Amino acid sequence: MDYRAVLTLDYTKPTPNEYNRLLNALAQSGWTYAETSAMYIEATDTEGIRLALELLARAVDTPGTLSAMTVQVQLVGERSETPAAKFHRQAKNNLLKLPLPSEE
Repeated sequence: MDYRAVLTLDYTKPTPNEYNRLLNALAQSGWTYAETSAMYIEATDTEGIRLALELLARAVDTPGTLSAMTVQVQLVGERSETPAAKFHRQAKNNLLKLPLPSEE
């Protein structure tokens, strides 16, 4: 089984050194820096995800006041069709025929 996880962290007036230390600890746990407040990991098990959750439990408050945090973990299995795919073969074309909402 493969897992994909995304983490976003936002702080109000973070202490740069402490924030960078937290990001580097996550990177040392197998996470990849995506951009300013986002990191991700793709792995065959949950070890790196669990380690990141432990790091966050211990140090999420050290950079300052946490204003937002999201963690999403997704099990990525075998490729399969979407539900009812055989009944909606023209779904994209049919939806593109709908009018756009009007701006008021």
